[in-house]
Amino acid sequence: MSDSYSNEQAERAVLGAVLNDPKLFDRIIAWIRKPEAFWYKRNEKIWISLLELYKKGITVDSISVCNRYEEKYKEKLDPAYIAEIRAEASGNFNPEHHARIVWERHIQREAIKISKKLEAASKMDVKDIEQLLNTHQKYLEELANLHPSKEKSIDMIATQAADDLIKGNHIIDWGEKHLNDYAGGLTRGEYTALGGRPGNGKTSLVINMIDTLTQANPGIRIQLFNREMTNAAAVSKLMTLNSNILSTSDFRKKELPNSTIDEIKKMKNVVIEKYPNLQMYDNIIELDETMREVKRFEPDVVFDDYIQLIKVNGKRTRDRRFEVEDIVNEYKWMLKRVNASGVLVSQLSRDIEKRIDNTPTMADYSEGGTIEQGAETCMFVYYPYYFDPHQWSPYQNEIIVKKARYGAIGTYTVGFSGPKCKFFIEPTKAKEIST
Repeated sequence: MSDSYSNEQAERAVLGAVLNDPKLFDRIIAWIRKPEAFWYKRNEKIWISLLELYKKGITVDSISVCNRYEEKYKEKLDPAYIAEIRAEASGNFNPEHHARIVWERHIQREAIKISKKLEAASKMDVKDIEQLLNTHQKYLEELANLHPSKEKSIDMIATQAADDLIKGNHIIDWGEKHLNDYAGGLTRGEYTALGGRPGNGKTSLVINMIDTLTQANPGIRIQLFNREMTNAAAVSKLMTLNSNILSTSDFRKKELPNSTIDEIKKMKNVVIEKYPNLQMYDNIIELDETMREVKRFEPDVVFDDYIQLIKVNGKRTRDRRFEVEDIVNEYKWMLKRVNASGVLVSQLSRDIEKRIDNTPTMADYSEGGTIEQGAETCMFVYYPYYFDPHQWSPYQNEIIVKKARYGAIGTYTVGFSGPKCKFFIEPTKAKEIST
């Protein structure tokens, strides 16, 4: 049987909880009705030893368990293992939740065993097959009963909604004036579409967003999928953003002066300390794998840079427009499921560079209107200097909001320093730091 139908962490948590507090036995036994529920043999033997001590009224502690284990199985139980699981279970968690997981995995394994017997039952008489079918049905029903209904009464929904509104739990503060101005923050369960042409500062804006979100929301969990650049390149941008010395050009040199090396080492520690809950990926290209990682990490905000590089079902079998629609729809549902907000970065059509007026519009999103339709906010980063360096300042950028479901559209002129990978409220600030 595959280990995918077991959960070692849950087993250890249950054992550790009982060792720490034997009074939990009655609550946990209500879930774990057979020792075979433990997939790992050592854990099963420890559970049996614990159970026998408890039923005999003998004090349950590390020494008594190790002695009973050795007496019953004629083998030594490493005291270090007992100490480990006790330490793991010392935190604030629900032991019944882990007990339910252990039992659920056991029922899954038993259901699979019956399924294999049914598959091989072609020569068995009808009575035996019917018995197998009945047993299999019982396991399936028990699995279904282990999972609570998704239906919620109106009083539960209204109470939760009112609580979130009063506490502001549904909104995540951007931590930056211009970004908060249009809608007051990010909404959980929704995504923001961020578009821009190459060289206009999309990725730099994402890095700045991660920085301001982290400062404004202590403990926030942020997930970043790097589709174009490597994780190392993203970290170098974070280093540059936080340094008064480094610039992006420093990372393009083969040999660095000692002062720059010292600053990189210093900024490495700054990044580690400042963004402890930032998770990055640069080796995931499939949509299904992306969704699995979002579900596994359960972030508060997920950034995907950029979504046109995501593959759907391994290869392209139809119009890319429909695949992008699948991508944003999957994100929409997953964000609701994990109660997170998303920023989906999108490439813009090349047609923007052929026009006299290069200002982005909603029609410039690649693959038509599939991206902006489900978005709560559609914004663009527009760097006029990129299109006309003779007319525009290199220290000025624009954040353009064309759709704001919960706020106001508008154009915000901001400062931008490409070498410092940093956005500012005022262009003058960008010039000061860059010169």
